[in-house]
Amino acid sequence: MIGFLFETARTVIDFILSGAATRFSRIRLIVPHLGGMLPLLTERVEAFRTISGELAGRSTVTETLDRFSYDLAGMPSKQQIAALAGVAGPDRLLYGSDYA
Repeated sequence: MIGFLFETARTVIDFILSGAATRFSRIRLIVPHLGGMLPLLTERVEAFRTISGELAGRSTVTETLDRFSYDLAGMPSKQQIAALAGVAGPDRLLYGSDYA
């Protein structure tokens, strides 16, 4: 029931921290379900990135996340929408539905 929210976040975080988001910056990524837990983890991931120093000189996690789009599929909560608003503008939200 909640695993996919964490799996979505982990996949996008791996994409960013591996450097793939920088190498493939022209990919127009649409992250499902408002990014899952990703908006809530952004500051923590940025802190890790900063402490490790391995990605020095690259865009911040927030800057990278603001390049992606996010669908509204699922059951977005007010808290999830508020958290996503901290990392991506409203122009990055797309309508999405889990219903056929």
